[in-house]
Amino acid sequence: MVSKLLSSLGMRCRLSGRAFIAVVLTGLMTLPAPVLSAKEMNVSVFAQPLYDGDADDLSEGIARDISVAIGSFEGFDVVDFDKATSVIDYHRRNATSPVGADEVERILESAKEYYFKFNYRKAREELKKGIGIINAEDGDAWKYGRSLLDAYLSLAIVSKSQGNMKEARAALRAALKLSPMLTLSEKDYPPSFISILNEIKNESRDHEVGSLKVVTKPPAIAVYINGISQGTTPFRMEGVPVGAYNIRISDPMYDSVERKVEVTAGSTTNVHERLKWRRKKAIRREREIATARAQVMLGLSMADVLKTDKAILVDVDSSEGGIYISVRILDREFRVGQIPIIARIDQSLSHYNREFKVVMDDIREQLSEDVAIDTSRKIDPPGVGDPLLLERRKRSLLRNPFFWGAIGVAAAGAIAGGVAAAMSGGSSDTGKVRVSFK
Repeated sequence: MVSKLLSSLGMRCRLSGRAFIAVVLTGLMTLPAPVLSAKEMNVSVFAQPLYDGDADDLSEGIARDISVAIGSFEGFDVVDFDKATSVIDYHRRNATSPVGADEVERILESAKEYYFKFNYRKAREELKKGIGIINAEDGDAWKYGRSLLDAYLSLAIVSKSQGNMKEARAALRAALKLSPMLTLSEKDYPPSFISILNEIKNESRDHEVGSLKVVTKPPAIAVYINGISQGTTPFRMEGVPVGAYNIRISDPMYDSVERKVEVTAGSTTNVHERLKWRRKKAIRREREIATARAQVMLGLSMADVLKTDKAILVDVDSSEGGIYISVRILDREFRVGQIPIIARIDQSLSHYNREFKVVMDDIREQLSEDVAIDTSRKIDPPGVGDPLLLERRKRSLLRNPFFWGAIGVAAAGAIAGGVAAAMSGGSSDTGKVRVSFK
């Protein structure tokens, strides 16, 4: 009797322990993953104005107000407005920024100034620097065609002035490779220099040549070869040295066409293009996208300097219809910009507080969004961002709280079923069911 009582008590204790474990496991598994993990870090953010010469004071004032307002948002660390401005200004003055077309032009102008001051050494250094920058463009150097041609001709003149005829000839050969039909005017170049160019041209005539013909519908469209204007269509060029050439057909009212063609010996390379009309709406949208891309690049460069997760750019433009506020939020991780928040207020700013509150509500919502989910509805302009990061991010399954919730519910059901079976166990009324399908 005593042994039966102890056995029954032990069984109940074991079942109670199993039930307790089941309840604990069920509670843990149904908790979302973020609850189980350590507290997430706050999102760092800053706000800065866009200076475009239109209502810049308002842009700065509203950016400052946004910076202060975000300070009250839970889960966000905002960089002080004045501190962010100071750091960004310092970086702009001292950091080496990527060199663009404007910088190349500045270098070439500087070289010419040195030349006219008879400082040939500095002129040569600047020209070599500009040519090196352009040629480092990995296949896109031809887009700087006019500047590159100017640099080669200037280098040839400087080298000739220094008595370095080997380098002068090499520079002229590079110029002819870029523009095979190059001719120079005696109004702009000394006869002795033109004579050297013609000598090199005669040397190249011994090499194999072909022809190039460009026809478009409609006609009278500008043709660029290696980035250098050659005239309008229909266009034909004879005696072209064999080799590859970059052709661009461009007109403001039509979509531009860019092609790489190969000129072969003794034959004509034909380029025929039917151009597509560009609607005014498409032209306007293209300009808007270009502006948006420039803003995204600017904001991300600021975020890189401040090492923040997010950046907010504020632009205010005034017109007769009122004052328009545009706020663009940028994500440094994915290198994207979100769809801008637009608001309009009257010139008197009488409803500023009301509109500002609406803008801040939208800012709070966008700051909390995951841009990697449904990117087509959140990212502007299209085509920006790191596609590999965006695709990889799509929230790893193991980091998704809904995944863990589903696992928890399934496990809870399984454990509860097992516990119920165990607690009702002990009955010997068991059997087998054989099911067969035909």
